Amino acid sequence: MKYPCIRYSRSRIDTRHADNKVYLGRQRYEIIAIYKDADSDLADRILFNDEDLVLTHDRHYVADELHHDVFTTTF
Repeated sequence: MKYPCIRYSRSRIDTRHADNKVYLGRQRYEIIAIYKDADSDLADRILFNDEDLVLTHDRHYVADELHHDVFTTTF
């Protein structure tokens, strides 16, 4: 991978039940911004996007000298 980059994957399906049946299923996605520079604005650009995409910032961590910001969204 070349940094900075964005990695995304489907993490789970949120379901709602009624009368012992699933009546609503929404895909949940995990979006990870990965970058080397601690002062990068990549996480802010993702979080404050111009689209109708509603994101939740879950956590930040550093691994192998790379910064990771993890977001989730549902569709």
